Amino acid sequence: MRCRSPRTRATAACGGSTEGTIQRYDGPVIRPRVDVEGVLTDEGGPSICSPDDRYSTATFTGYRGSELVDSETYKVDNDQIKFSFPLSDTLGVRTIDRVVVQVCRHSNPPIGISYCGKAQEYKIP
Repeated sequence: MRCRSPRTRATAACGGSTEGTIQRYDGPVIRPRVDVEGVLTDEGGPSICSPDDRYSTATFTGYRGSELVDSETYKVDNDQIKFSFPLSDTLGVRTIDRVVVQVCRHSNPPIGISYCGKAQEYKIP
């Protein structure tokens, strides 16, 4: 994810990753928001992690200080999906000053191991 222009990523080992942008909305402010846009990839094909029977999720969490303001989660299995959404306070009061992005891998069968990559934090200018 990126704030303004630098390109950044969030990943989970063996196949899950996000790439995109995080940018404060600078238009008329009726409801302060942060726009998030990018792709979530789950590389489930043959690899050192095979056999792969997992899917990837990406969670985007907006905070004001330590307060949770809004959150969105996307899921993909052996594919790539695009996402584009705003994070904002439903009451339109709190602004978001940082976004935390975390990619996790989950087992498709009901019994299995799930794990997450390191959460990436992006400050909103």
